[in-house]
Amino acid sequence: MGGAMLLVLRWSGRLAALVLVGIVAAIVVGHGGLPNVLGQPAGVQVEFVGLFLCVAGCVAGWRWQVPGAILAIAGFGLFLGTELIVNGRFPGGLIPFFL
Repeated sequence: MGGAMLLVLRWSGRLAALVLVGIVAAIVVGHGGLPNVLGQPAGVQVEFVGLFLCVAGCVAGWRWQVPGAILAIAGFGLFLGTELIVNGRFPGGLIPFFL
């Protein structure tokens, strides 16, 4: 793959990571802090773990692309799988954009 294409892919991933981290930060600020995850149903708890892994992978991916990508994909897969099991469908909205 050409150098220009790798650069475009790298920065598009970084841009998507910034958007995701920004959305999560806005939710946390709008909620007044981190929600009490332990008070949520089991499905929501698992989705929080998936979201945490995905965000952690996006942040790590700025420095270590492959480990960050693996962590983000694993977290996203956990989130999507849980959503499918709990609600019988994949999530809509902006969620598919990050896939």
